[in-house]
Amino acid sequence: RYCYRDSGPPEKPILRIGLYDRRVKNLTGRARIDLDDEDHAVVELDRVLSAWHTCAIEANQDRMFRRPPRKEWFLDIGYTHGVWLTHRRTRDYIQSVGGQLTVTYEPSPGFQLFGRASQLATLPDANADLIETFVTTRVTLGAGLTLGSEAAKFFARTGLEVGLGLSDIQMTTDVDCKFFGASHPRCKTLFDQSAPTIWFGLDFSFGARFLLSDAWYVTFSAGVASYVLDPDVTSDLNFPLHGSLGVGVPF
Repeated sequence: RYCYRDSGPPEKPILRIGLYDRRVKNLTGRARIDLDDEDHAVVELDRVLSAWHTCAIEANQDRMFRRPPRKEWFLDIGYTHGVWLTHRRTRDYIQSVGGQLTVTYEPSPGFQLFGRASQLATLPDANADLIETFVTTRVTLGAGLTLGSEAAKFFARTGLEVGLGLSDIQMTTDVDCKFFGASHPRCKTLFDQSAPTIWFGLDFSFGARFLLSDAWYVTFSAGVASYVLDPDVTSDLNFPLHGSLGVGVPF
C-alpha cells in the first residue's frame, strides 16, 4: 500500500492512494482525493478503504465449512492365521485358520481401546501328531498407542487374552496310539486334554489401518500371545503367533 500527497499547488492539495495485493501482484485499489475540503476528504477516504476491505477480505474457511467429526469407532472383520510356537507333543508346527471380529474405540488421536474375538480351527500337522482338529475361541481386551493420520494409522496393542478350547485335544508321536487308537493298551504316551480347555495370558500385536473411503478401510495386524494358565496345557501348547487381514467400517 502507498499513500502520498501529490505535489500540486499548495492551495489545492491532493491525496493519492494505491492498494497493492501481493496475492495477485498488482494494485487492487486506487483513489485520488482532494484535500481542500477536509470533511469531504475524510468521508471519501473512509468510503475507499471500506470498499477495498469489503472486497479483499477472505472468509475463514474453517468457520464457513465445518470439518466432519473425527471417527472414533471402528469395526472390522477378517481372516486370521495362527502358528503355535510351543508344541512339545508334535514334531512339526501346528497351524490354525479362522476369522476374527475387532471393535476399536479411539477417544483421542494417539490412544485406543479394543476388543477382539477370534474363532480358529487348529489343523493336524504333516506328521499327524495332532490326531484331530480342535477349535478354540479367543477373546482379547486391551489398549494401544497409535501414530499417523486418518488416512493411514499404525498401532501397537497389548491386552489380556482368554482362550477357550471347545473340543478335545489329542497329541502323540507314538505309532501305536496312531495305529491302534487312543484307547488301546499299547498307547502309552498320549496327551489327552478334554474340553473345555482354558488359556489365559497377555497378547502383544502391531498393525496398520488404511482408509479406502469415508465408509471403508483395510487393516492388517500381527502378534503373539503368551499364556500362563492352565499350566497343564501351556507347557505343551503356548505362544500362538497370529496374523490377520480384514476390512472394516468407521463410525
